[in-house]
Amino acid sequence: MRETVVFDFDKTIISKDSYVELLVWLIRQSRLKTLVTYVILPFVIGLFYIKSTRLFAINLMSLIALSFQKRNIFGLRRDFLNHFFSNGNCFVFGEAMKTIANHINQGRKVLIISGCPQWLLMGVLRHIGVRKCQVVGSKQVVRHGSLKMVDHCYSQNKVNMARLRNVDTKDWHSGYSDSLADLPFLKLCENRFIVNSSPEKERVFKKELDNNCHFVRWTRRV
Repeated sequence: MRETVVFDFDKTIISKDSYVELLVWLIRQSRLKTLVTYVILPFVIGLFYIKSTRLFAINLMSLIALSFQKRNIFGLRRDFLNHFFSNGNCFVFGEAMKTIANHINQGRKVLIISGCPQWLLMGVLRHIGVRKCQVVGSKQVVRHGSLKMVDHCYSQNKVNMARLRNVDTKDWHSGYSDSLADLPFLKLCENRFIVNSSPEKERVFKKELDNNCHFVRWTRRV
């Protein structure tokens, strides 16, 4: 059986959070949406950090950003990607691309698993030239003129959603992430690589992973 290598996406393969940047980009196009966001943002941030209300917070911001959207989802994605990767707004880590290619060349399966919605994640990966990888992202459906997230691919749910896609989690050779929220999938990996971590996070990673992890610094732009 082929070994599997697992990558987080936002801030592990690319330098920013793609869905957050999409929402910000849309909100800034409307003065009214900008004003509403300014008023409610502290409340929304608080809701995001509570597990039971995290999905509500995401969907509230999605409703504000995506309401009255005239472009279809593919036109929206195209326009956003042109903005996202222009003028250095976001860049791809060269070390990540090289590492993915090396694993594929060594015969391993590469799984990219992210909180980013599947429709956006697939578009970004195609845009930056990532191929031959299995992809698992958050699930959204159309509701009330917006997109509602019904299954957030985050923390332990990354493992759950991978299993629902018939991904075998028994032979995970390596895992790569920048986030403490990814500890559930990192603990399933034989080799753990933490990308661009702060000293404070490093201490937590070491404790949670019994010092069985490697810290890497990825900075090269491609």
